[in-house]
Amino acid sequence: MTWKTHAAFGLTAISAPSFIALKNKPELYGDFLALNSNVIDKFHGEPIFFIFTLMFFSWLGSFVPDLDHEGSYISKRLKLISFFTKYLKHRGSTHSFIVAGLVSFILYFAFMYFELFGLREETYIYFLAFWFGWASHLLSDMLTTSGLKHMFFPLFSTEKGKTIIPKIFTINTNSAQEFAIYLFPLICFNIFFVFYLIDIK
Repeated sequence: MTWKTHAAFGLTAISAPSFIALKNKPELYGDFLALNSNVIDKFHGEPIFFIFTLMFFSWLGSFVPDLDHEGSYISKRLKLISFFTKYLKHRGSTHSFIVAGLVSFILYFAFMYFELFGLREETYIYFLAFWFGWASHLLSDMLTTSGLKHMFFPLFSTEKGKTIIPKIFTINTNSAQEFAIYLFPLICFNIFFVFYLIDIK
């Protein structure tokens, strides 16, 4: 998938469950906001900004796996980090749900322990969103013909790339199908979700 599609999937990893909860289980959504009321207070009591921040962290996480590809969108902008990660095999260790969880936990612990940016106990929710974005990248790659071989690295890998849909329905990266089936609909949904949040605010 291209970086644009990964970004759209990253945003949707937060916007889709938020929309479903708002439409069908508003009480669960209310409980979620209540659980994170101390975080929302930092946004002047406005849940909408809290949701947008979670979407930002998920969006950010959706780029991270491609640090193993020297020509990727994120590698070109984080050259210091990509100087080390470029030696990794593309769609290798960074394309693992387990590695995503470990990195997210390490970042969470660092932010909490050192109180970076003034964050402490509430930091978990941001890095949970970060992991959602990272995981959305892996799932979207599993919609392509190549699939993923190392999604459970370091526990095990597979000889052939695994997909989450039948091979006959997979797509090629940067193809017309990618734009029509995934990128355009996801962009439209996220625009709709933003206006939906503003409308119910």
